[in-house]
Amino acid sequence: MFLRKKAATTTEYGLLVGLIAVGLLAVLSVTGENLSRIFGGVNNTLEAEADAAIIDPNPDLHITSISTGSGTYYYDLLNENIVQFNITFSEPVTISGTPTIPLLIDQGSGLQEATIISGSGTDYVAEYTVAREDRDYDGLEIGANLVLNDAVISDVTGDYLVDVALPPLDQPDTTQIHFNPNTISSLVAWWDADDVSTLDTLSAIGSWRSKVGSYNVGQGTQSRKPVLQQGVLNGRNALRFNSGSGHFLATSNVPLASGQAAYTYVAVWRPLSNATMVVFEQNTSGHISSRRGSLLAISGLRYGFNGQDNDAHSLVPYSTGTTMRTIMRINKYGGSSAVRIWSNGGSYASNTAGGAGSLNLGTNAFWMGRKVSDGNEYLNGYLAEAMVFSTALSNEDVSLLGQYLNDKW
Repeated sequence: MFLRKKAATTTEYGLLVGLIAVGLLAVLSVTGENLSRIFGGVNNTLEAEADAAIIDPNPDLHITSISTGSGTYYYDLLNENIVQFNITFSEPVTISGTPTIPLLIDQGSGLQEATIISGSGTDYVAEYTVAREDRDYDGLEIGANLVLNDAVISDVTGDYLVDVALPPLDQPDTTQIHFNPNTISSLVAWWDADDVSTLDTLSAIGSWRSKVGSYNVGQGTQSRKPVLQQGVLNGRNALRFNSGSGHFLATSNVPLASGQAAYTYVAVWRPLSNATMVVFEQNTSGHISSRRGSLLAISGLRYGFNGQDNDAHSLVPYSTGTTMRTIMRINKYGGSSAVRIWSNGGSYASNTAGGAGSLNLGTNAFWMGRKVSDGNEYLNGYLAEAMVFSTALSNEDVSLLGQYLNDKW
């Protein structure tokens, strides 16, 4: 027997569909609320993290001051000479990278900038290593803006520096960079009256210490001591040698070897009379031909080299009352240029009268302002700086020295 299922009426179908729809809506309503809560929470978390990750510029963060140690800096062959800059920020910072301060050095080559190397909080230090070509005699200056070089400078919240303007360097006139004659390795003696630490007193000078070596010249008799005159040559110091008072300085510890074949004298001096007078010399004790090595002026307003009866001492003109910046190079094998003198921008060359090949430098004494062998030919004038080199300097070194003398004196 077969049973037949009763067909559903339209009303029943409608009621069933309605019930199913209400159930689905309820489920979707609950589920959607939960999904919204879940995904909305994730979205809110991501937005909060994104907001926290945003680093903003700090327009108030800036460099308030830059200072450096006052003084004179030189390139040095043996030791790095470093100019240090102290930098202060307006608030504590962290530096990632190597920002630099551009330097406006009057003369030089290569990259002239100080690199920030250390520090913390508001205070940092930058350094610059002086190069041999660097010169700045009127005071170091810096550029207008810090160079970031892709570095980031940020405050404690992570906001970063955008104001890279640099304030003027504190007291720039007191920080100078000079050429150092000591970078020429053959420098054996160097006297500089403008360096008062090399003088035993600031009046009548009994001892003048060489800045290199141990070639100190002195005078034990009070009346024969030259007198320091401050600021007399281009605003710098010089010793006044008075021929009438018999001023001179001496040492038996000579800077050059016996028979030295090549050497160079440098002097900054000002003659005050037209006479025969020694600026400085190394000599033997007797009047022996070719044994003398003297920077000598003669009457007739000429000066040059005196080798004792083997001379070129009338090579260069001079004027009384005029500062002479002299570089005298001696090379006994130099032929027609055995004696070469650079003087106040001019260049003069000659062999000696008897032939430089016979020169044979003596080693009895080294004197300033007076002849060694017979005690006359006193200097009447000023001597500010003197150097002795144990080689005939190259033209390049002569050029560097010439510029040094011109800039300084």
